[in-house]
Amino acid sequence: MVVVKRKTQEVSWLCAYVGVLFASAIVRDFIIAPYVTRHISGVGAVLVEPIWKLLFWIAPTFFYIQFVEGQNPFTYLKLSTNIRQGLLWGLLGCLFVVALEFGKMLQGHANTSLSTDTWVNVILLVGLMEEIPFRGFLFQKLQSWFGFVGAMLLSSLLFALIHLPLWLSPGQSTNLPLALALVFGVGVLACFVLQYSKSLWSSIIFHTFYNILTALF
Repeated sequence: MVVVKRKTQEVSWLCAYVGVLFASAIVRDFIIAPYVTRHISGVGAVLVEPIWKLLFWIAPTFFYIQFVEGQNPFTYLKLSTNIRQGLLWGLLGCLFVVALEFGKMLQGHANTSLSTDTWVNVILLVGLMEEIPFRGFLFQKLQSWFGFVGAMLLSSLLFALIHLPLWLSPGQSTNLPLALALVFGVGVLACFVLQYSKSLWSSIIFHTFYNILTALF
């Protein structure tokens, strides 16, 4: 087991971890995703992204917490603590999003013809797959160095920037400033619900619900 003691070692390990996240996102969006679009279909195509994130986002996070931090990953990530409180704060976060998007929901018509890929990779799994590295680990790790506000802003910035490969990949047409601002805002709100609930399930629920609304409206 490797338990990091020196600050310089901690910085090196954390930079390597962030590098893995971003490198895997770049490879996925510029190489893997186009290949899947051309050569794979059906269930296989749908499962590529969650398997990729499991290998290069979730597994490194659990490895880092277990062998670098020397802690139980489920406890550190707050996946096994304050579950009821997490559910409550997650629901409160959902109500906040509904209040923000209420006018848009009234004016628009729900898109009920969502693909299987959208249900799996945009709605059902993305909250869990993204909250574990960005709020569960990065936000909490950075908080011990920069405090709540600094960690919230830095982890939310990283969360927004990791979407850039997707938005810049072939076939995408995205208003980058608006997209960055929206994803940054989601990151900030997710940090708030995690901070006050002490349970990662709050930010997972909030994130998942936000994605449901954006997919439907």
